[in-house]
Amino acid sequence: MTGRRTRGGSIAALAACLLALAGCGNDKVRANNAYVAATDRVMQRFNTQFQALQSEFTAVSTPKQDLVTLSRLQDTVDRAAAQLGRVKPPSSIAGLHRTLVARLRSYDAAIATARTGFRVADPAKVAAARTAFSTRLAAVGTAIMATINTINARLR
Repeated sequence: MTGRRTRGGSIAALAACLLALAGCGNDKVRANNAYVAATDRVMQRFNTQFQALQSEFTAVSTPKQDLVTLSRLQDTVDRAAAQLGRVKPPSSIAGLHRTLVARLRSYDAAIATARTGFRVADPAKVAAARTAFSTRLAAVGTAIMATINTINARLR
């Protein structure tokens, strides 16, 4: 699949924020550190699994294979969103955390649309659905990275 962007850089920035805060000793900083560590664990695991699954979409994969991969992608999104939803954010970024979970859930619509597009019999329409799916994944990834960057800025 072309057009993929990695969220690893922003996730690394989230981890760097943790390191920057580690030198301080008050409760607020400890809460921020715990939040960053928990969020980073969820997002790193998600990113690794999601990227591996995305690589299963190839020029030679069949629509039937792609539908199976879409189901696995959906499971990965569901699991990460549930885990991220259980992370308790500091009150100063609670709204941003909800936005992060919502942005992650944005993959739902992209997957649902792709599922419909991959079920058609016309190979040209399937190819168009793959391209549109790739574009949607990139847009969601960009939105997730922007939210993570905003969280980082607020926690500094």
